[in-house]
Amino acid sequence: MYLIAWIFAAALLGIITGFIAQKKGYDFFTWWLFGTVLFIVALIIIIALPQNTASSRGRNAPSRKCPYCGANAGGANNCPECNRTLPDLGTATVGSWEKTVTRADDVEKWSQNNPPQ
Repeated sequence: MYLIAWIFAAALLGIITGFIAQKKGYDFFTWWLFGTVLFIVALIIIIALPQNTASSRGRNAPSRKCPYCGANAGGANNCPECNRTLPDLGTATVGSWEKTVTRADDVEKWSQNNPPQ
């Protein structure tokens, strides 16, 4: 009876590490299992780990939207809908270039220099 209660309590504690891991972009089930078996160790490790940006943006290419027509461009350099060249992300985050191209004047100037092909 005590063994079942101990296993149940360990599984509940593992949920804590699983939720923290999921919020940071890691796999919930893996960290739940690790937290169930070694809660204190898993908790310290997941708190120390940085945000996992690769899983939130995709493994190979960042997912982004065209600032002109709103289509999902994925990792392409040109928009699949309007065929305009998208601004280069470089090392910036996905949202930073979208925030810089917010004024209609900037979009209009850029679109005059880069007409659809």
